[in-house]
Amino acid sequence: MFCNGHRESKEDKVTIHEASSSALQLLVDYAYMSKVTITEDNATELMEGASLSFFQVPPVRDACIKFLSDNLSIKNCMKVVILGGMLNSNLETDALSYAMKEFAAACKTPEFLDLTKDQLIKLISSDNVSAPEETVYMSVMKWINHDTRKRKKEMRELMELVRFPFMDKMYFIEKVQPDKTLCKCCPDIVLETQKYHVFPGEVQSPRTRPRRASGLREAVVVIAGIEELPRYLHAVASFDGSIYVIGGRGADDLATSTVYRFSPGDCQWHSASDMPNKDNAVELLKGASFFQFEPVKDACTTFLSDTLWITNCLERINVANMLMDHHLETNALSYVMKEFTAVNETL
Repeated sequence: MFCNGHRESKEDKVTIHEASSSALQLLVDYAYMSKVTITEDNATELMEGASLSFFQVPPVRDACIKFLSDNLSIKNCMKVVILGGMLNSNLETDALSYAMKEFAAACKTPEFLDLTKDQLIKLISSDNVSAPEETVYMSVMKWINHDTRKRKKEMRELMELVRFPFMDKMYFIEKVQPDKTLCKCCPDIVLETQKYHVFPGEVQSPRTRPRRASGLREAVVVIAGIEELPRYLHAVASFDGSIYVIGGRGADDLATSTVYRFSPGDCQWHSASDMPNKDNAVELLKGASFFQFEPVKDACTTFLSDTLWITNCLERINVANMLMDHHLETNALSYVMKEFTAVNETL
């Protein structure tokens, strides 16, 4: 600045707008004494001054970064996220990690509303956010409403990162569903949540991935028969934290209506109520088809196909045609062809 013929080298007085007078005084003192005292009150402005292109004091800048990282709190973490976003990506990362751990309280600070969209996305997209999903949703709405004119267009992208399926059902019904703007912007997300609350095992999306703070974990479970309980062609469903094996064929190669439930808590299989009999299997198939509950639908189709008889095959053709269940329809038609004479006599 003061060398190589720059304008400032010829002036008696130079005004530096980018740094505060107190920060500049500390930097001048450091230049003469090679030491500086960093406190909570001056760390931010001192770092800003030390990072300016015409000062460039890396030792002071690095010391400020370490001080701010070591002294993160609920009160200052969002401010440090913003500062780090402007001056140092490592500091931003440290502050974001702290904000995730203390999100429920940190999102209530005024600086939260000044985060950039990208910084907010980094926060709410993380599995490490430690807060109820209701809090995440409210914080996003608060951020949008702080500058609705500019931020309303970001609603869709942000709401895709809120894990609505893990909200309390009544909260979702009373607070989220009545929001006309949200329902208009994200109808598929609202429908997905409604379906998840009824049939959680049937919905898979990025929003059904639990955050670590929930205590839930994703797991892959392989279901197969064992010597004592051989079974194949069965349906499998996950519901309310348990795994159900439904119907199928047993060791005698005959259809079975038995149901077993696997409890992850004690890692044991338990007998459950048998599959519905032929009197109500049709009604269950209708319900499973309407709600698109595939495991139950498949199990009912298998059950109805395996229990075809002269007196019911035509009825099941009609049901299959109405529900567009091509598998059941094909099986029933094949049975009618095989028993055509006897079936014809029932008409």
